Amino acid sequence: MATAQDFIPLRIDSSYSFFRSLDFVGNPIEVASFAGYSYNTENELIEIRREDERSSFTYPNMQEVELVEIFSNGSWENSKRITTSFDNDQPIQLLTEVYVNSLWVNDQLVTIDYTSDDLLKNQITQIWVNNTWANQEKVENTYDASGNRILQSYFNADQNGDFIFTFGDRVQYNNNNQPLEIIGLIGSDGTAFFSDKMTISYNDDQQQDTVVFCLYTFPDTTNCQNLSRSIFNYDAQENRIIRNIDSWNNNDWLNTGRVEEYVGRGIYSGLPDSIITYDYSLPTADQRITRQYFNYIDLNEEEVRYEESLFLYQFDIGQFVLEKYREEYYFKGEIVSNNDLRKIDQPILFPNPTSSNELLTIKNLNFESSNIEVSIFDLMGKLISQEKLEMDFQFAGPNTPGIYFIKIKNENDLLLSKKLIVQ
Repeated sequence: MATAQDFIPLRIDSSYSFFRSLDFVGNPIEVASFAGYSYNTENELIEIRREDERSSFTYPNMQEVELVEIFSNGSWENSKRITTSFDNDQPIQLLTEVYVNSLWVNDQLVTIDYTSDDLLKNQITQIWVNNTWANQEKVENTYDASGNRILQSYFNADQNGDFIFTFGDRVQYNNNNQPLEIIGLIGSDGTAFFSDKMTISYNDDQQQDTVVFCLYTFPDTTNCQNLSRSIFNYDAQENRIIRNIDSWNNNDWLNTGRVEEYVGRGIYSGLPDSIITYDYSLPTADQRITRQYFNYIDLNEEEVRYEESLFLYQFDIGQFVLEKYREEYYFKGEIVSNNDLRKIDQPILFPNPTSSNELLTIKNLNFESSNIEVSIFDLMGKLISQEKLEMDFQFAGPNTPGIYFIKIKNENDLLLSKKLIVQ
């Protein structure tokens, strides 16, 4: 990827977003949302305002307390309360409570532990059941002497509340602390097996050169079957990165697509100016299927407007149509670091539990993530299905009742690993 760009701290003032999609029966829907932000004299966030929801923030005794209210029947009503406790500016506990029958009731507790170098060591999520905290999920990280994460493990709780390994990965690095090999792991009966592998090579400028992704077939942990390959080229004249995408077909690599990322001017963030995606298997005029644009505009010395937009090619009308748009206004100045850390939304799979062949949806998955792929495994680690996610982030669940594991990745990261119960 491109060298990290310069970053000028910005403080968000307001935002507008627009989304166009289809409902479950194919009817078009359009959703627009607004949000405004207020701060105190110490640049701490004190309120987020939306059309029918608002959050207010207080900061007592090394904590951040977010009170969420919803507008119902002409008045604001309590909904939930999130209390984040900090130690040396690191969040160590997040307690979520819900408001039921005029009382605050425990809902979820997240406990975070760090290494001596302030790296995330483990994170345990518990839910409130029968007036006690019950284990739900755990994430563990292991690092080398250079601070590189070499092992990550995801656990789900069984019926007795004991953590059982479900997913993870193992990473090897070169002398420049760049990942060379990422092996995906999947759990079965307390044993970890290989599920997939990503192999990365670099050019003389220490930029990514080739990334190969392959899959293991349980219980074979020796032979990894090729699935996809990305080859990177760097165009200094046009300031862009070109990633050619190959798929393994009939024992050979077949060029199936391309992503062009125009790096940007190096202001405000590491986002590119634009990303254009091609799919060579589709009958478009030039085989472009998505166009994404990211833009920062200086309104004056103090204010900045940020815009991002996503266009999808519509085959029925033969042209690109705006699918998503987001607009944010910022003041140049300090960032409330605690809030930035707290407000990062994690991807959520729903409904879960689900029924056979039900359509599943991933919430809080940023649309700028490209080449998102969902894999479904059974309890023995066998790959049941694998597909690319469309921009609505929906896919069909298994057609047989049982327990499955969902893994969602893009070309660089594991975005979500989750146990799925099909009833």
